[in-house]
Amino acid sequence: MKKPGKKVAALLCAFLLAVGPVRAAGLPPLEKAVGLLRVDIFREEEKRYDPAEVRQVALTLDGTQVEADVPALLWEGRTLAPVRAVAEALGAQVDWRAGDRQVSVVRGETQILLTLGADTAWVNGMEQPLPDGVGARLVSVAGAERTLVPLRFLAETLGIQVDWDGKTWTATLTREGPFLPPSWTPSPPKPSEPLPPTRPTPPSEPLPSPAPSEEWLPPAEEPPALTGYAVVLDAGHGGKASGAVYEGILEKDLTLPITLETARLLEERGCEVFLTRWTDRDVGLYERCDIANGTEADIFISIHANASTTNREFQGTFTYHYPGSYWGEVLAGIVQAEVVKAAGSLDWGILSDNFVVLRETRMPSVLVETGFMSCTEELWRLCDPVYQKSLARGIANGVERYLTGTVREE
Repeated sequence: MKKPGKKVAALLCAFLLAVGPVRAAGLPPLEKAVGLLRVDIFREEEKRYDPAEVRQVALTLDGTQVEADVPALLWEGRTLAPVRAVAEALGAQVDWRAGDRQVSVVRGETQILLTLGADTAWVNGMEQPLPDGVGARLVSVAGAERTLVPLRFLAETLGIQVDWDGKTWTATLTREGPFLPPSWTPSPPKPSEPLPPTRPTPPSEPLPSPAPSEEWLPPAEEPPALTGYAVVLDAGHGGKASGAVYEGILEKDLTLPITLETARLLEERGCEVFLTRWTDRDVGLYERCDIANGTEADIFISIHANASTTNREFQGTFTYHYPGSYWGEVLAGIVQAEVVKAAGSLDWGILSDNFVVLRETRMPSVLVETGFMSCTEELWRLCDPVYQKSLARGIANGVERYLTGTVREE
């Protein structure tokens, strides 16, 4: 993890003297990225279109760009792709059943049936849940209305490998290779086919040892999942700013160990981590933002603990994003889901607020309220190092899922 030193501070001071501190309201400048697309998404439940600003996703199949009048896009943390363009590129047959609001995709012996707005799909007559409950949707772009379906679910069910590049927002489909759907099992040999022997028959004479080859190289190791990414972690409060205080416990003393454990986990996964504080010291709100903006980090996460002055029984986890920040909202939803899953805390969803650390940082930013110190039961959990590690693991998993599109298996 990196502690901003004299070099970063000098560069930051030069930048601020040149252009002045960033204090503009509205979307952070880096959020206005090329690739954002305004679309209308049909809500099956309300029977109406809702406007949305989504991230366009590039789509390739075996190295060739997949072209469609409505592109693939990221929505609710999942990639949706135009079903006809993808299926036909894969040699699958598509059938639209207007009366049932269903689309059928058939390739070989595999049939997938998706219902618009449903959080499950039918595969060869068996119902399966869709990842994160994100199903097929009607999407309209510049007057063109198309059915978009969850890309990874569709492709992997058809035996197609999917890779995600979070830097270029590209989903890559590969037909060749050893990849097979998770449900695939090898067929048993036919009765007429001889079974292989239980052990090989030794040769009558020992075989000579093969000569070493100068061209032989050991298999290349896969780089860690977050190699090439950078994250700023902000432990809430510190120094004289103790934060909430309950039963002699200070919020600043809870946020720091959770933050340091999160940093450790992210670095294990290859991520470059910057910290706004790594000890018990005062750091101003705008100083935290200046530290973050002086890096080239992909995201910013501030870690806090909550409190209620009206209900001492209230407990659970919230995650905040800046109002109107599309990527902040996406990041908040993913981090919230992963923290709740890892820690088993009550899920109170995501909220938006005009917090300084969310407004003044120039990258997708969220603030995680890990739990309520005002509730004695949850306070003792927050003090438990094992529970702190589960919270940190959830935050790290959320970061990995946001940046790579992959859900880590525990």
